[in-house]
Amino acid sequence: MAFPTSEIPRMTPNNISDLGLRDEDSGLRVFRGICSPWDKIKSFREAYKFAIRHAAEIAVGYSHALRIVEPDYEKAQTLISDSWAEGMDYTWLPGSDTLADYEDRFDVPPFWKQGVVRAALYADKGDQMTLIPGHIWYTDNDRFEKEIHRCAFDIAGPETCDLSLGGGSHFCYGLAGKRLNGYDPERLGCGDDYCLAVQESRERYGKHSNSNENDEWDENGREWEGWGPTGGGERPKGMPHKKEVEFLTTGWFESPTGAKWTAGEMYQDFASWGLAYTPNIIDVFRALDDGKDEIAFHAADVILEAMGKAQFVDYEAHDAAREWMGVPADVDDGRVMAGWISMVMQARGVPVWFAEFTPEKCVVELEYFRFGLMSMYPELVQGYEALFNGNVKTLVGANWAVDAEEFEMDDEDETPCVRFTIQKRPIGFRRKKPHLHDYDLD
Repeated sequence: MAFPTSEIPRMTPNNISDLGLRDEDSGLRVFRGICSPWDKIKSFREAYKFAIRHAAEIAVGYSHALRIVEPDYEKAQTLISDSWAEGMDYTWLPGSDTLADYEDRFDVPPFWKQGVVRAALYADKGDQMTLIPGHIWYTDNDRFEKEIHRCAFDIAGPETCDLSLGGGSHFCYGLAGKRLNGYDPERLGCGDDYCLAVQESRERYGKHSNSNENDEWDENGREWEGWGPTGGGERPKGMPHKKEVEFLTTGWFESPTGAKWTAGEMYQDFASWGLAYTPNIIDVFRALDDGKDEIAFHAADVILEAMGKAQFVDYEAHDAAREWMGVPADVDDGRVMAGWISMVMQARGVPVWFAEFTPEKCVVELEYFRFGLMSMYPELVQGYEALFNGNVKTLVGANWAVDAEEFEMDDEDETPCVRFTIQKRPIGFRRKKPHLHDYDLD
Protein backbone atom coordinates (compact mmCIF):
# COMPACT_ATOMS: atom_id res chain seq x y z
CA MET A 1 0.00 0.00 0.00
CA ALA A 2 0.98 3.63 -0.41
CA PHE A 3 -0.04 6.93 1.10
CA PRO A 4 0.13 10.52 -0.25
CA THR A 5 3.14 12.73 0.34
CA SER A 6 3.51 16.46 -0.27
CA GLU A 7 7.27 16.37 -0.84
CA ILE A 8 7.10 16.35 -4.65
CA PRO A 9 8.77 19.80 -5.09
CA ARG A 10 11.93 18.50 -3.38
CA MET A 11 12.30 15.40 -5.54
CA THR A 12 15.49 15.15 -7.60
CA PRO A 13 15.13 16.01 -11.32
CA ASN A 14 15.86 12.53 -12.65
CA ASN A 15 13.24 10.83 -10.50
CA ILE A 16 10.11 12.82 -11.22
CA SER A 17 6.79 11.21 -10.40
CA ASP A 18 3.29 12.59 -10.43
CA LEU A 19 2.05 9.88 -8.10
CA GLY A 20 2.87 11.79 -4.92
CA LEU A 21 2.96 8.50 -3.00
CA ARG A 22 5.19 6.98 -0.35
CA ASP A 23 5.44 3.22 0.21
CA GLU A 24 3.68 2.29 3.44
CA ASP A 25 6.16 -0.38 4.53
CA SER A 26 9.51 1.10 3.55
CA GLY A 27 8.72 4.81 3.69
CA LEU A 28 10.37 5.24 0.26
CA ARG A 29 8.80 7.35 -2.46
CA VAL A 30 7.01 5.51 -5.25
CA PHE A 31 8.34 6.56 -8.66
CA ARG A 32 7.19 6.02 -12.22
CA GLY A 33 9.60 4.19 -14.48
CA ILE A 34 10.20 1.00 -16.46
CA CYS A 35 11.98 -2.12 -15.27
CA SER A 36 13.82 -4.93 -17.08
CA PRO A 37 13.36 -8.63 -16.19
CA TRP A 38 16.66 -8.34 -14.32
CA ASP A 39 15.42 -5.51 -12.07
CA LYS A 40 17.25 -2.72 -13.92
CA ILE A 41 15.03 0.30 -13.28
CA LYS A 42 14.87 3.24 -15.68
CA SER A 43 13.71 6.61 -14.38
CA PHE A 44 10.72 8.53 -15.66
CA ARG A 45 12.97 10.88 -17.60
CA GLU A 46 14.84 8.06 -19.33
CA ALA A 47 11.67 6.10 -20.08
CA TYR A 48 10.02 9.16 -21.65
CA LYS A 49 13.00 9.94 -23.89
CA PHE A 50 13.23 6.29 -24.89
CA ALA A 51 9.53 6.27 -25.86
CA ILE A 52 9.87 9.42 -27.96
CA ARG A 53 12.87 8.22 -29.94
CA HIS A 54 11.22 4.84 -30.45
CA ALA A 55 8.21 6.62 -31.96
CA ALA A 56 10.58 8.47 -34.29
CA GLU A 57 12.16 5.16 -35.28
CA ILE A 58 8.81 3.67 -36.32
CA ALA A 59 8.01 6.83 -38.29
CA VAL A 60 11.29 6.40 -40.17
CA GLY A 61 10.28 2.96 -41.42
CA TYR A 62 6.86 3.99 -42.71
CA SER A 63 7.90 7.38 -44.13
CA HIS A 64 10.75 5.79 -46.09
CA ALA A 65 8.42 3.10 -47.42
CA LEU A 66 6.22 5.87 -48.81
CA ARG A 67 9.23 7.15 -50.73
CA ILE A 68 9.37 3.79 -52.51
CA VAL A 69 5.74 3.66 -53.63
CA GLU A 70 5.56 7.39 -54.38
CA PRO A 71 9.02 8.76 -55.28
CA ASP A 72 7.62 12.19 -56.21
CA TYR A 73 8.17 14.09 -52.96
CA GLU A 74 5.47 16.72 -53.51
CA LYS A 75 2.85 14.10 -54.38
CA ALA A 76 3.78 11.97 -51.37
CA GLN A 77 3.81 14.93 -49.03
CA THR A 78 0.47 16.19 -50.29
CA LEU A 79 -1.06 12.75 -49.64
CA ILE A 80 0.13 12.77 -46.01
CA SER A 81 -0.76 16.38 -45.30
CA ASP A 82 -4.22 16.06 -46.88
CA SER A 83 -4.88 12.96 -44.80
CA TRP A 84 -3.91 14.73 -41.59
CA ALA A 85 -5.82 17.86 -42.57
CA GLU A 86 -8.98 15.79 -43.04
CA GLY A 87 -8.56 14.22 -39.60
CA MET A 88 -7.89 17.55 -37.93
CA ASP A 89 -10.87 19.19 -39.62
CA TYR A 90 -13.09 16.39 -38.32
CA THR A 91 -11.65 16.41 -34.79
CA TRP A 92 -11.63 20.16 -34.21
CA LEU A 93 -14.92 21.21 -35.80
CA PRO A 94 -16.52 24.05 -33.81
CA GLY A 95 -18.95 22.62 -31.30
CA SER A 96 -17.26 19.21 -31.15
CA ASP A 97 -16.83 17.36 -27.86
CA THR A 98 -13.06 17.44 -28.36
CA LEU A 99 -13.07 21.22 -28.55
CA ALA A 100 -15.30 21.55 -25.48
CA ASP A 101 -13.06 19.25 -23.42
CA TYR A 102 -10.00 21.16 -24.60
CA GLU A 103 -11.44 24.54 -23.60
CA ASP A 104 -12.38 23.22 -20.17
CA ARG A 105 -8.98 21.70 -19.41
CA PHE A 106 -7.00 24.68 -20.71
CA ASP A 107 -9.17 27.17 -18.79
CA VAL A 108 -9.68 29.19 -21.98
CA PRO A 109 -11.53 32.44 -21.11
CA PRO A 110 -14.59 33.43 -23.16
CA PHE A 111 -12.88 36.33 -24.99
CA TRP A 112 -10.26 33.89 -26.35
CA LYS A 113 -12.71 31.29 -27.65
CA GLN A 114 -12.80 32.75 -31.16
CA GLY A 115 -9.15 33.38 -31.90
CA VAL A 116 -5.69 32.08 -32.65
CA VAL A 117 -4.73 32.07 -28.96
CA ARG A 118 -6.42 28.70 -28.57
CA ALA A 119 -4.32 27.25 -31.38
CA ALA A 120 -1.14 28.59 -29.80
CA LEU A 121 -2.01 26.91 -26.50
CA TYR A 122 -2.66 23.58 -28.19
CA ALA A 123 0.48 23.73 -30.33
CA ASP A 124 2.62 24.54 -27.32
CA LYS A 125 1.24 21.68 -25.27
CA GLY A 126 1.66 19.27 -28.18
CA ASP A 127 5.29 20.27 -28.66
CA GLN A 128 6.01 19.92 -24.97
CA MET A 129 4.29 16.53 -24.83
CA THR A 130 6.67 15.25 -27.53
CA LEU A 131 9.68 16.73 -25.67
CA ILE A 132 10.13 19.55 -28.18
CA PRO A 133 11.27 22.64 -26.22
CA GLY A 134 10.62 26.22 -27.29
CA HIS A 135 8.73 29.47 -26.62
CA ILE A 136 5.48 31.10 -27.58
CA TRP A 137 6.83 34.50 -28.66
CA TYR A 138 3.53 36.26 -29.11
CA THR A 139 -0.17 35.51 -29.44
CA ASP A 140 -3.45 37.36 -29.79
CA ASN A 141 -6.76 36.52 -31.42
CA ASP A 142 -5.35 37.05 -34.93
CA ARG A 143 -1.76 35.86 -34.69
CA PHE A 144 0.61 33.55 -32.90
CA GLU A 145 4.31 33.02 -33.32
CA LYS A 146 6.14 30.09 -31.79
CA GLU A 147 9.72 28.89 -32.02
CA ILE A 148 11.13 25.47 -31.22
CA HIS A 149 14.70 24.59 -30.37
CA ARG A 150 15.03 20.84 -30.76
CA CYS A 151 13.05 18.10 -32.48
CA ALA A 152 13.00 14.48 -31.38
CA PHE A 153 11.54 13.42 -34.73
CA ASP A 154 14.19 14.99 -36.98
CA ILE A 155 15.52 11.56 -37.99
CA ALA A 156 12.18 10.77 -39.66
CA GLY A 157 13.00 13.33 -42.31
CA PRO A 158 11.25 16.21 -44.05
CA GLU A 159 7.97 14.28 -44.34
CA THR A 160 7.27 14.74 -40.64
CA CYS A 161 8.65 18.28 -40.60
CA ASP A 162 6.32 19.48 -43.35
CA LEU A 163 3.45 17.42 -41.97
CA SER A 164 3.66 19.00 -38.54
CA LEU A 165 3.09 22.50 -39.86
CA GLY A 166 1.07 21.85 -43.02
CA GLY A 167 -1.48 19.33 -41.82
CA GLY A 168 -1.29 20.80 -38.33
CA SER A 169 -2.57 24.11 -39.63
CA HIS A 170 -6.00 22.52 -39.87
CA PHE A 171 -6.36 22.03 -36.15
CA CYS A 172 -5.58 25.73 -35.88
CA TYR A 173 -8.42 26.50 -38.31
CA GLY A 174 -10.90 24.71 -36.08
CA LEU A 175 -9.55 26.13 -32.86
CA ALA A 176 -9.41 29.69 -34.15
CA GLY A 177 -12.85 29.58 -35.76
CA LYS A 178 -11.58 31.65 -38.70
CA ARG A 179 -9.52 31.37 -41.90
CA LEU A 180 -5.80 31.37 -41.24
CA ASN A 181 -2.53 31.61 -43.11
CA GLY A 182 -0.02 28.99 -42.00
CA TYR A 183 3.60 30.06 -42.40
CA ASP A 184 6.93 28.42 -41.89
CA PRO A 185 9.24 31.35 -42.55
CA GLU A 186 12.38 30.23 -40.76
CA ARG A 187 12.51 26.48 -40.89
CA LEU A 188 16.13 25.87 -41.76
CA GLY A 189 15.86 22.12 -42.29
CA CYS A 190 15.80 18.89 -40.34
CA GLY A 191 18.29 18.95 -37.50
CA ASP A 192 18.45 22.73 -37.21
CA ASP A 193 17.99 23.89 -33.64
CA TYR A 194 15.71 26.81 -34.45
CA CYS A 195 12.50 27.02 -36.40
CA LEU A 196 9.50 29.28 -36.31
CA ALA A 197 5.80 28.62 -36.89
CA VAL A 198 3.32 31.45 -37.43
CA GLN A 199 -0.46 31.45 -37.85
CA GLU A 200 -2.25 34.65 -38.93
CA SER A 201 -5.91 35.36 -39.63
CA ARG A 202 -6.76 36.30 -43.22
CA GLU A 203 -9.32 38.86 -42.09
CA ARG A 204 -6.55 40.94 -40.51
CA TYR A 205 -3.44 40.09 -42.56
CA GLY A 206 -4.91 39.22 -45.96
CA LYS A 207 -4.30 36.27 -48.17
CA HIS A 208 -1.23 34.06 -48.00
CA SER A 209 1.70 35.41 -50.02
CA ASN A 210 2.02 32.09 -51.87
CA SER A 211 -1.60 31.96 -53.07
CA ASN A 212 -2.68 33.43 -56.39
CA GLU A 213 -4.80 36.53 -57.04
CA ASN A 214 -7.96 34.54 -56.29
CA ASP A 215 -6.55 33.38 -52.95
CA GLU A 216 -6.20 29.86 -54.31
CA TRP A 217 -3.16 27.58 -54.27
CA ASP A 218 -1.48 27.34 -57.62
CA GLU A 219 0.76 24.51 -58.79
CA ASN A 220 3.80 26.09 -57.19
CA GLY A 221 2.23 26.93 -53.86
CA ARG A 222 1.36 23.90 -51.76
CA GLU A 223 -0.73 24.62 -48.69
CA TRP A 224 1.44 22.28 -46.66
CA GLU A 225 4.53 24.34 -47.45
CA GLY A 226 3.39 27.91 -46.88
CA TRP A 227 6.63 29.84 -46.87
CA GLY A 228 6.56 33.48 -45.73
CA PRO A 229 7.13 36.33 -45.48
CA THR A 230 4.46 36.74 -42.85
CA GLY A 231 1.98 39.58 -42.84
CA GLY A 232 2.93 40.81 -39.39
CA GLY A 233 6.67 40.55 -39.81
CA GLU A 234 9.05 38.57 -37.64
CA ARG A 235 10.18 39.26 -34.13
CA PRO A 236 13.92 39.46 -33.46
CA LYS A 237 15.62 36.37 -32.04
CA GLY A 238 17.11 36.68 -28.63
CA MET A 239 15.51 34.36 -26.10
CA PRO A 240 17.84 31.55 -24.98
CA HIS A 241 17.49 28.19 -26.67
CA LYS A 242 16.18 25.44 -24.43
CA LYS A 243 17.94 22.11 -24.25
CA GLU A 244 14.84 20.26 -23.05
CA VAL A 245 11.29 20.83 -21.84
CA GLU A 246 10.94 22.18 -18.31
CA PHE A 247 8.52 19.60 -16.95
CA LEU A 248 11.20 16.90 -17.00
CA THR A 249 12.87 18.91 -14.23
CA THR A 250 9.98 20.63 -12.47
CA GLY A 251 7.42 17.86 -12.75
CA TRP A 252 4.77 20.21 -14.17
CA PHE A 253 3.81 21.66 -17.52
CA GLU A 254 1.98 24.97 -17.15
CA SER A 255 0.05 26.53 -20.00
CA PRO A 256 0.07 30.34 -20.42
CA THR A 257 -3.52 30.26 -19.13
CA GLY A 258 -2.32 28.72 -15.85
CA ALA A 259 -3.67 25.25 -16.55
CA LYS A 260 -1.32 22.52 -15.32
CA TRP A 261 -0.45 18.96 -16.31
CA THR A 262 1.81 16.75 -14.25
CA ALA A 263 4.79 15.15 -15.95
CA GLY A 264 3.03 11.80 -15.65
CA GLU A 265 -0.09 13.14 -17.36
CA MET A 266 2.04 14.41 -20.22
CA TYR A 267 3.53 10.91 -20.54
CA GLN A 268 0.09 9.32 -20.54
CA ASP A 269 -1.14 11.77 -23.20
CA PHE A 270 1.80 10.86 -25.42
CA ALA A 271 1.35 7.13 -24.80
CA SER A 272 -2.33 7.41 -25.75
CA TRP A 273 -1.45 9.18 -28.98
CA GLY A 274 1.92 7.53 -29.46
CA LEU A 275 3.98 6.74 -32.57
CA ALA A 276 3.59 10.27 -33.85
CA TYR A 277 3.15 10.66 -37.64
CA THR A 278 3.08 6.91 -38.28
CA PRO A 279 -0.75 6.67 -38.18
CA ASN A 280 -1.04 9.34 -40.87
CA ILE A 281 1.28 7.45 -43.18
CA ILE A 282 -0.57 4.17 -42.57
CA ASP A 283 -3.81 5.95 -43.48
CA VAL A 284 -2.19 7.02 -46.75
CA PHE A 285 -1.07 3.44 -47.45
CA ARG A 286 -4.63 2.21 -46.94
CA ALA A 287 -5.93 4.73 -49.48
CA LEU A 288 -3.49 3.73 -52.23
CA ASP A 289 -4.90 1.67 -55.10
CA ASP A 290 -3.64 -0.48 -57.99
CA GLY A 291 -1.87 -2.77 -55.54
CA LYS A 292 0.32 0.03 -54.23
CA ASP A 293 -1.13 -0.46 -50.74
CA GLU A 294 0.26 -4.00 -50.52
CA ILE A 295 3.61 -2.85 -51.89
CA ALA A 296 3.71 0.00 -49.35
CA PHE A 297 3.12 -2.21 -46.32
CA HIS A 298 5.55 -4.84 -47.64
CA ALA A 299 8.18 -2.12 -48.13
CA ALA A 300 7.58 -0.83 -44.59
CA ASP A 301 8.05 -4.30 -43.13
CA VAL A 302 11.26 -4.87 -45.12
CA ILE A 303 12.65 -1.51 -44.00
CA LEU A 304 11.68 -2.09 -40.36
CA GLU A 305 13.36 -5.51 -40.33
CA ALA A 306 16.55 -4.03 -41.79
CA MET A 307 16.40 -1.22 -39.23
CA GLY A 308 15.98 -3.81 -36.48
CA LYS A 309 19.10 -5.68 -37.57
CA ALA A 310 21.10 -2.47 -37.86
CA GLN A 311 20.06 -1.32 -34.38
CA PHE A 312 22.41 -3.80 -32.65
CA VAL A 313 24.71 -4.79 -35.49
CA ASP A 314 27.70 -3.02 -33.92
CA TYR A 315 29.22 -4.88 -30.99
CA GLU A 316 29.20 -1.65 -29.01
CA ALA A 317 25.44 -1.23 -29.50
CA HIS A 318 24.84 -4.91 -28.70
CA ASP A 319 26.81 -4.68 -25.46
CA ALA A 320 25.27 -1.33 -24.51
CA ALA A 321 21.73 -2.73 -24.86
CA ARG A 322 22.57 -5.68 -22.60
CA GLU A 323 24.14 -3.38 -20.03
CA TRP A 324 21.17 -0.99 -20.24
CA MET A 325 18.83 -3.85 -19.30
CA GLY A 326 21.21 -5.40 -16.75
CA VAL A 327 21.39 -8.75 -18.58
CA PRO A 328 23.60 -11.26 -16.69
CA ALA A 329 26.71 -12.42 -18.54
CA ASP A 330 25.49 -16.04 -18.71
CA VAL A 331 22.19 -15.12 -20.41
CA ASP A 332 22.55 -15.15 -24.20
CA ASP A 333 19.28 -16.47 -25.61
CA GLY A 334 15.74 -15.35 -26.41
CA ARG A 335 15.28 -13.92 -22.93
CA VAL A 336 17.40 -10.92 -23.97
CA MET A 337 14.99 -10.15 -26.80
CA ALA A 338 11.98 -10.72 -24.56
CA GLY A 339 13.41 -8.19 -22.15
CA TRP A 340 13.89 -5.66 -24.94
CA ILE A 341 10.30 -6.08 -26.15
CA SER A 342 9.02 -5.56 -22.61
CA MET A 343 11.05 -2.35 -22.23
CA VAL A 344 9.68 -0.95 -25.51
CA MET A 345 6.10 -1.74 -24.54
CA GLN A 346 6.45 -0.42 -21.01
CA ALA A 347 7.83 2.84 -22.40
CA ARG A 348 4.83 3.06 -24.73
CA GLY A 349 2.47 2.54 -21.80
CA VAL A 350 1.24 -0.81 -23.15
CA PRO A 351 0.31 -3.45 -20.51
CA VAL A 352 2.79 -6.31 -21.08
CA TRP A 353 3.64 -9.60 -19.36
CA PHE A 354 5.68 -12.80 -19.86
CA ALA A 355 3.69 -15.95 -20.55
CA GLU A 356 6.91 -17.96 -20.90
CA PHE A 357 10.49 -16.99 -20.09
CA THR A 358 12.99 -19.83 -20.59
CA PRO A 359 16.31 -20.20 -22.41
CA GLU A 360 14.57 -22.24 -25.12
CA LYS A 361 11.49 -20.11 -25.69
CA CYS A 362 10.00 -16.81 -24.56
CA VAL A 363 6.44 -15.61 -25.03
CA VAL A 364 5.67 -11.92 -24.47
CA GLU A 365 2.00 -10.92 -24.42
CA LEU A 366 0.45 -7.47 -24.36
CA GLU A 367 -2.90 -5.77 -24.62
CA TYR A 368 -3.77 -4.75 -28.15
CA PHE A 369 -5.84 -1.60 -27.47
CA ARG A 370 -3.01 0.83 -26.75
CA PHE A 371 -0.47 -1.10 -28.79
CA GLY A 372 -2.66 -0.67 -31.89
CA LEU A 373 -3.30 3.02 -31.12
CA MET A 374 -6.82 2.56 -29.74
CA SER A 375 -7.16 -0.62 -31.84
CA MET A 376 -7.29 1.41 -35.05
CA TYR A 377 -4.00 0.21 -36.59
CA PRO A 378 -3.76 -3.60 -36.80
CA GLU A 379 -0.98 -3.17 -39.39
CA LEU A 380 1.38 -2.43 -36.50
CA VAL A 381 1.32 -6.09 -35.48
CA GLN A 382 3.09 -7.07 -38.68
CA GLY A 383 5.32 -3.99 -38.56
CA TYR A 384 6.56 -4.74 -35.06
CA GLU A 385 7.03 -8.40 -35.94
CA ALA A 386 9.40 -7.28 -38.70
CA LEU A 387 11.24 -4.83 -36.43
CA PHE A 388 11.67 -7.31 -33.56
CA ASN A 389 12.55 -10.15 -35.94
CA GLY A 390 15.38 -7.94 -37.18
CA ASN A 391 16.39 -6.95 -33.64
CA VAL A 392 16.76 -10.54 -32.45
CA LYS A 393 19.17 -11.41 -35.30
CA THR A 394 21.86 -9.11 -33.90
CA LEU A 395 20.83 -8.78 -30.25
CA VAL A 396 20.82 -12.59 -29.78
CA GLY A 397 21.67 -14.54 -32.93
CA ALA A 398 20.70 -15.00 -36.57
CA ASN A 399 19.14 -18.40 -35.84
CA TRP A 400 16.50 -16.84 -33.58
CA ALA A 401 13.15 -15.50 -34.77
CA VAL A 402 10.25 -13.44 -33.43
CA ASP A 403 6.73 -14.32 -34.55
CA ALA A 404 3.60 -12.31 -33.78
CA GLU A 405 -0.04 -13.35 -33.56
CA GLU A 406 -3.26 -11.84 -32.29
CA PHE A 407 -5.44 -13.62 -29.75
CA GLU A 408 -8.16 -12.95 -27.21
CA MET A 409 -7.47 -13.25 -23.52
CA ASP A 410 -9.56 -15.85 -21.75
CA ASP A 411 -11.31 -13.37 -19.49
CA GLU A 412 -14.79 -11.95 -19.09
CA ASP A 413 -14.23 -9.28 -21.75
CA GLU A 414 -12.22 -11.50 -24.13
CA THR A 415 -9.59 -8.75 -24.23
CA PRO A 416 -7.77 -8.51 -27.61
CA CYS A 417 -4.05 -9.15 -27.20
CA VAL A 418 -0.86 -9.66 -29.19
CA ARG A 419 1.66 -12.43 -28.58
CA PHE A 420 5.34 -12.32 -29.56
CA THR A 421 7.09 -15.70 -29.53
CA ILE A 422 10.90 -15.76 -29.45
CA GLN A 423 12.58 -19.07 -30.30
CA LYS A 424 14.91 -20.83 -32.69
CA ARG A 425 13.17 -22.05 -35.83
CA PRO A 426 14.00 -22.77 -39.47
CA ILE A 427 14.49 -19.50 -41.34
CA GLY A 428 13.99 -19.29 -45.08
CA PHE A 429 14.05 -22.49 -47.14
CA ARG A 430 16.65 -24.90 -48.42
CA ARG A 431 16.37 -25.61 -52.13
CA LYS A 432 16.95 -29.24 -53.07
CA LYS A 433 19.80 -29.49 -55.54
CA PRO A 434 19.16 -31.99 -58.34
CA HIS A 435 21.52 -34.79 -59.38
CA LEU A 436 22.74 -35.47 -55.85
CA HIS A 437 22.52 -39.12 -54.80
CA ASP A 438 21.06 -38.43 -51.33
CA TYR A 439 17.92 -36.68 -52.65
CA ASP A 440 14.76 -38.53 -53.49
CA LEU A 441 13.71 -36.82 -56.74
CA ASP A 442 10.45 -38.72 -56.97
